[in-house]
Amino acid sequence: MKILLVNDDGYHSERLHYTKEVLSDYGDVWVVAPDKEYSGSSMAITPGPIPYEKINDREYIINGTPCDCVSFGIFGLNLKPDLVVSGVNYGLNLGTDYMYSGTVNAAMQATHFGYQAVAFSSHYGGDESMKAYLKPTLQHLFDREFLSHLYTISVNFPKDTIEKYKGIRHTTPYDRPIRLIGELKEDRFVYKRDFERFPSIPKDCDVAHLKDGKTTIIRIFVERRKPYFTL
Repeated sequence: MKILLVNDDGYHSERLHYTKEVLSDYGDVWVVAPDKEYSGSSMAITPGPIPYEKINDREYIINGTPCDCVSFGIFGLNLKPDLVVSGVNYGLNLGTDYMYSGTVNAAMQATHFGYQAVAFSSHYGGDESMKAYLKPTLQHLFDREFLSHLYTISVNFPKDTIEKYKGIRHTTPYDRPIRLIGELKEDRFVYKRDFERFPSIPKDCDVAHLKDGKTTIIRIFVERRKPYFTL
């Protein structure tokens, strides 16, 4: 299996290199990662030429976004990967947060071009659970033949509560009501997102299942782009 691994936390992320180790059990891994963090970049791309650094034949650092990393691997290196993996991200991408996520949208970029893709995210302090659950979750996806060219898979791992872990749940994202609490400070707009004031969480959604100690898996259907046009 040929695997393209990208992220939005940058090449020096420890989780990126741990993910590479795990994926190496399944095939040949190419890493293309940004030179810095691009959290919240959604599906942003860089116009114009993108500088890059070749670490070795299978590892590259680019001065571009997570989506640029996918394009670099597919169209720059001409990889034609069997699977594109994004992450594991520092921080969860629950509910409709996937719309803002550089991690998830990098995987969606791969799906747009017709490739199977999965994004992995975990709690900031969830290194223990991430390491415990990454490989079993990958195996779960392979065993169930859940990978597809029609949708992107987004996985979130729970906190480090190994003793309370309750398995894997296929579910749907919770459309969490949010508001921005913001103010103008000199020449800066400062804000934070408030998730505290919303009604009871539906029982069958990713937020509820993650709080219950489950790894959550959702599917995001993507309109597929053709990599070329025919007349």
